[in-house]
Amino acid sequence: MLRVVKIILLSILMLGIISTAAIANITSPHTFGDFVGEPTGSLRSLAIIREMLSLDLRPIDKVGLARIVATYQVSNQGQPTSVDLVFISPGIKAGSISVDGASVPSTPLQLLNLPPQWQPPKTVPGISELPFVQQPKNKYKVNPTLASGLRFIATLPPGEHQLQVSYDMHPSTSDDALYRDYQIAYILAPARSWADFGVLEVSVNLPPNWKVATSLPMKRTGDTLKAT
Repeated sequence: MLRVVKIILLSILMLGIISTAAIANITSPHTFGDFVGEPTGSLRSLAIIREMLSLDLRPIDKVGLARIVATYQVSNQGQPTSVDLVFISPGIKAGSISVDGASVPSTPLQLLNLPPQWQPPKTVPGISELPFVQQPKNKYKVNPTLASGLRFIATLPPGEHQLQVSYDMHPSTSDDALYRDYQIAYILAPARSWADFGVLEVSVNLPPNWKVATSLPMKRTGDTLKAT
């Protein structure tokens, strides 16, 4: 079965991949994936100098999970600031969030109503030129899931700090007779709530020879995608 991945990154980063083994005994053509994206919260007094977003999709081939690491270089130009942030993803667990290398206490939460900026897209980029497909699929539906995640509160002194979050997530999948399509929607829209946003660097590591489509222009070298 050929596997395809699609990624959206803009106000949403969407990724799609296709894999290469045969599908057998499929009970449902769709499985629901996880919400993932930028944190939301009290951010008006802080600026992001640089964000490094890494999506490692290689584990999908073996365990069905993708690994996400987001590292933020944050600047506080004013007084010590109490930061109240919510990261939305079922894969985020206690110990997943650190400030300047130290783990930050957090509280699990369940969100029944997502903020408007966190609404997932209805379609994702399609992958053209697939063997045995007469008309390329240009759009793919995204399967929403109930959102959950972590809330944490930390006090940041004046100056620059590093905030990092890392977690595993389940991509959405869609199967037909020939292809398994993985979909990841990374919601970037909440980043608009920061006082300022500098440089965004995105890297994606793919399983060998998988096809991919993204909503953000990215340069592929081998099985690695990069964009700034």
